[in-house]
Amino acid sequence: MKDGTYRWYLSRAFPKKNKKSIVLKWHGTATNIDDVKVAKEKIADQEEQLRIAVEGGGLGLFDFYPQSDKLVWSERTKEIFGLSPGAAITHDMYLKSLHPDDRERSRFVAQQAMQPGHGGVYENEYRINGIEDGKLRWVRTKGKITFDSEGRACRFTGVVQDITEQKRAEEALAYRKALLEAHNQASFDGILLVDTQGKILSCNQRFAEIWSMPAEIISAQNDEAALAFAITQLVHPQQFIERIRYLYAHPAEKSVDILELKDGKIIERYGYAVKSEEDSYYAWSWIFRDVTKQKKAETAIKESEERFRIIANEAPAFIFIAGENAAVEFLNKTWLEFVGCSAEDANGRAWTTITHPDDVPLVNETYTHAFNERKPYTLEVRQKGTEGVYRWILWKGIPRFLTNGQFIGMMGIGMDIDERKRAESELKGIKEQLELTLRNVPSAIYLFSKKGDLLFANNRAAKLLGYSTAEELMQEKDYKALRKKLVENFELCNEKGEIVSADQMPTVKAMTTGRRVEEVVQIINHSTQTPTWLLAKAEPMFNEQGQLVLVLSSFTDITIQKKSETAIRKSEEAFRQLADLVPQIIWTSKPDGFLDYYNKRWYDYTGFEEGYGDQSWLPILHPDDVQLCLDTWYHSVRTGEPYQIEYRFKEKETGSYRWFLGKAIPIKDEGGKIIKWFGTCTDIHEQKTFSEILSQQVAQQTAQLQEANQELLHYNEELEQFAYVASHDLKEPVRKILTYISFIENRLGGEEQTEIKEYIGKISASARRMSNLITDLLDYSRIESETELEAVDLNEIVKEVVVDLELVIQQKEAAVQLSLLPKIYGIPVQMSQLFYNLIHNAIKFSKPGTQPKVELNCRLISDKELLKQQGLAAGTAYYQIDVQDNGIGFSQEHSEKIFTIFQRLHTKSKYEGTGIGLALCRKIAHKHGGNLIAFSEPGIGTTMCLFLPVNS
Repeated sequence: MKDGTYRWYLSRAFPKKNKKSIVLKWHGTATNIDDVKVAKEKIADQEEQLRIAVEGGGLGLFDFYPQSDKLVWSERTKEIFGLSPGAAITHDMYLKSLHPDDRERSRFVAQQAMQPGHGGVYENEYRINGIEDGKLRWVRTKGKITFDSEGRACRFTGVVQDITEQKRAEEALAYRKALLEAHNQASFDGILLVDTQGKILSCNQRFAEIWSMPAEIISAQNDEAALAFAITQLVHPQQFIERIRYLYAHPAEKSVDILELKDGKIIERYGYAVKSEEDSYYAWSWIFRDVTKQKKAETAIKESEERFRIIANEAPAFIFIAGENAAVEFLNKTWLEFVGCSAEDANGRAWTTITHPDDVPLVNETYTHAFNERKPYTLEVRQKGTEGVYRWILWKGIPRFLTNGQFIGMMGIGMDIDERKRAESELKGIKEQLELTLRNVPSAIYLFSKKGDLLFANNRAAKLLGYSTAEELMQEKDYKALRKKLVENFELCNEKGEIVSADQMPTVKAMTTGRRVEEVVQIINHSTQTPTWLLAKAEPMFNEQGQLVLVLSSFTDITIQKKSETAIRKSEEAFRQLADLVPQIIWTSKPDGFLDYYNKRWYDYTGFEEGYGDQSWLPILHPDDVQLCLDTWYHSVRTGEPYQIEYRFKEKETGSYRWFLGKAIPIKDEGGKIIKWFGTCTDIHEQKTFSEILSQQVAQQTAQLQEANQELLHYNEELEQFAYVASHDLKEPVRKILTYISFIENRLGGEEQTEIKEYIGKISASARRMSNLITDLLDYSRIESETELEAVDLNEIVKEVVVDLELVIQQKEAAVQLSLLPKIYGIPVQMSQLFYNLIHNAIKFSKPGTQPKVELNCRLISDKELLKQQGLAAGTAYYQIDVQDNGIGFSQEHSEKIFTIFQRLHTKSKYEGTGIGLALCRKIAHKHGGNLIAFSEPGIGTTMCLFLPVNS
């Protein structure tokens, strides 16, 4: 070209001939095809780059042309299919390598991809037998079908990946999961697994049975409903919750405690944190054991199991190409689907937006170093897809070069290894969890294969057979050697004490019958002759085909329980012998009131034959005492209160009735639950006869006392009349004094009369105090005379008092805050006097320069100790109404002095008053069955506490 460059042209020429076929001239054309040639070179370069990227990530490439039956494999594909490099491959060889069980499915997947609407895309996982090496492998293929103009498949293009290790991990995970599931379901303990937030991960059927928990809660794994239901079953729910909170805050601690259920069960609870290798805990394992019988026999049995669920995910691979300026130029469809955006949006997007913050520095450092040094790199990072969840991705990158060695960027492939990471972690965790559970259960645990080989044993299992540690026991492994050891060291017996052979033990029975076995056995040490009672359980485990593969056996020491049962039986026999010797009637009852025992004295007195029951005594009761007896007895049964009654029994010899004193007390367990009633009947006929004579004499004296009380009431009425007349006569002269003083004040005038006016003012003030004193004395004397009670709304009373004090409140600029007060039965006038004095005092005794504040509050109290301290009846509920101010206050040592009539803490000139108001208030409180007390602190304020009974 003129510019000195070369371009590609396509030249064509055609000869022109005469009739004799002699070439006369040539006609030719030259077409510029430079753009086409450049495009083909770019396509070839891109295909080569893609091939390098795919094979760099461990993937193989293939092309199949069905019309010619031609199959083309990359070297990596040949390696995956067990074919040596450079070896020829045919379609027939590929078909023969397919596992027989997967051939039909593979053919179906290909046919489906060729159907309209599928777009020709297909993906399949199947097994192969190596073409040359014969090895069984799992592979995953993903590809696309190209169709010709007539719609026929003309080319299959795709990638193949060796997933054998992944499949083996999945199979191992499934086996361990099945083993753990079988172990948990075989357990006789309730097992619950929760995460760090208390969410239920799994539980076995025994957990639901122990708690009697509804099936719908278990199936839904609703942790809130499960916790709420459990709390309703517990005797001490608060203790249960506090323990859980404490352990969640201290995961390093293990927990063993006792729970009491309302249905009488006693549950032993074990809890410990499930930790990772980094010593961080990610779950709590709870094991619940019903130890009701053992606990009553003072035995502690420990056994724990744990169960975990394994979750695995799988994901596709990703490919990217970056240019020489490090900008991303290409992202494959799998990556775009993972991040949820188009190619246009993804190009140039910062990887830090989808990479876990903790991994960003590692990504930047690794990629930058590889890019600058033009070297390959491998990187495992967490990246977030469309679901917003971080997944582990394995990235492998290689530098890209042209044929001339020019660096043109990086190429990388990413494999989703999140499932592999989870599987590795969970497999390791399950193994550790299973071994931890079996090593820590309070029972001897053995795991045998179907052939009798010992696969696992804990330390308790080792010591039961005379070994020091589980490691020493596991060296034996042979079942026959263990059987020999057992027979040499122990004599084997069943629960009845009959000698049995080793082949009759539960483990052997489970192996031979394939059924679950649970028995009580006894082993006697030959050297010490010490017997040990064991609860033996053997649980067979089966594979998916129903074949026996394992037997899990446990032996729990219940010797203490057996000894306790024997001791209790002997104790009961001794009690019955002693009871038959005493002269009283002795009886016992079940918690529900059913009488289950009488001593010999009962049958001697009544002449009855053997017989029990809650109404077995009715035939000998006096007819007038029957209903009282039944009511009193069943009241005690319902409430748990001691039983005491006097009733008459008919004697079999004379047929006459004699008085008896019946008493019974409840016998309770450690948790306070009644387990039995113990009662006696004592003959009190002579004492009762004497008491009746004494009662007649008491009745006569009572009548005389009532007559004297009537006379006293008459004297009180006369005294009250005298007080009224006396107060009236005292107030009359005072009124006249005030009237004449008023006349004098009106007539005096001028400055020369100022001193006289001052003296008259003092006389007037003294006269008003005298009038107020007489009024307060009259009110104080009338309190006991007013006895008519009626419904009183204290809210209305207080509102009226505030209105009456409106002028004082305005003068003092006081703030009075009211709360809701109760309605009671009382005397309205006295309630008005009471609250008037309390609120007026709170305003009156205010601090100079401080706005008076008065607050009224009310609460209900029934605490026995608090009521006792205030001198109130412990069996009654009271309203406590507090009148609180911010006034001058006083020393607490004067808290009783202020309620004494005419007692004052301040001079009349500083704070006016008669010294009767608070005495009047306390007397009104006492009149209504309550009390009034004061709490105060100088300079802080005073709180008047008024107590009024709820049913006053």
